[in-house]
Amino acid sequence: MYKKSKKYSLITGNLKSEVATIINESKGGEYFDSNNIIDILKFVKQVKDDKEMKEKLGKNARTFVSSNFSKEEILNQFKNTFTELIK
Repeated sequence: MYKKSKKYSLITGNLKSEVATIINESKGGEYFDSNNIIDILKFVKQVKDDKEMKEKLGKNARTFVSSNFSKEEILNQFKNTFTELIK
């Protein structure tokens, strides 16, 4: 049996990307503009210094992934889409 990860994310890139949307919806980390090094460093320090925040971000990330991207959820979405297509 494997241990389920509860790690938060720190990602840089295009703030209008789908990944940015997912990170914001999940509340499991932060997404930054690539040029915003000051805010990135502030976030790293804040998470390092605040154990509760770190745990909450990790829990949020795990919950979001389990709810939206688990094998069962993906198969249910596929089944529902397929059922709608054949109606």
